[in-house]
Amino acid sequence: MEKKWKVLNTKAIINNLNLVFRTREIDKLNNPTYEFVMNLSGFIAHYDLNGFKAHYHDLRDLIKDLKECSDVLRPDYCLECDFQKDYYKSKSETLKGILPLVLRYELEINKDFSNLEKDQDINTIKVLMRKHNLKWVKLKGVKLK
Repeated sequence: MEKKWKVLNTKAIINNLNLVFRTREIDKLNNPTYEFVMNLSGFIAHYDLNGFKAHYHDLRDLIKDLKECSDVLRPDYCLECDFQKDYYKSKSETLKGILPLVLRYELEINKDFSNLEKDQDINTIKVLMRKHNLKWVKLKGVKLK
């Protein structure tokens, strides 16, 4: 007799992804959510949870990959399975919760991480200017964006 697969805790997985996106902190990703996402089509294991977090430290990449994931785009595909129906029903319900979450946070995360990237670039420029004893020069009539 085949062992019954454990039904997914859809609410916990979606809540954890929501926490990651809401706080903008990939370090809030827990192991059950990692295990679920890592097994989606197009994702790789990244060795472990910490490798996954390192790879997706820029949440724009996670948003993009989830948005393009064929499992997320077609959540009912797993209902076609004739075995482990309870598990696959829970998987379908979990998949259905991902895209609305991604779309809810996509614009804000893209903006926040673009601003963070810009600030980091500006700080790098400042460090290099100090290192090489350079000064900012404001030019008359030149408007910077």
